[in-house]
Amino acid sequence: MVFILNRYFNRMVKSVEDNHGIVDNYIGDGMVAIFGLNNEPDPVQHAVKSALDMCTEMDDMKPYLKTMYGQDFDIGVGIHWGEAVVGDIGAGKSKRFTAIGDAMNFASRVESANKQFQSRVLISEETHDEIKDSLVIKDFMRTNLPGIEGE
Repeated sequence: MVFILNRYFNRMVKSVEDNHGIVDNYIGDGMVAIFGLNNEPDPVQHAVKSALDMCTEMDDMKPYLKTMYGQDFDIGVGIHWGEAVVGDIGAGKSKRFTAIGDAMNFASRVESANKQFQSRVLISEETHDEIKDSLVIKDFMRTNLPGIEGE
């Protein structure tokens, strides 16, 4: 299992880093990535491109995973654009660079909604507002996210 997860993360992290993002944290078979830390232009577009690259990488891995485990695997990506508090948090050897705040929680809720909609990539309205002039969105829906006020 560790071998497969490392193969998977190798591809997913490359998709993030190739698009000017950094991986903040790993949570089971998921991860949190942050974009826009180094003042590069168009961080939202980089985040969306990273998500699409991740889907391509997953598509490449699917036949192998199906052969090895006899079941289908897929990913769900949630993207939210907002402000977060970033910095070294913790103490001693456990101190690490991370991001915290409402934007991070909102992104997690957006990602979780992929299961409900049987989708691979979902973006928040704030993300859509940032990229709507440069990217055609195939499907658009509104929903309330559990534990979050607004849409």
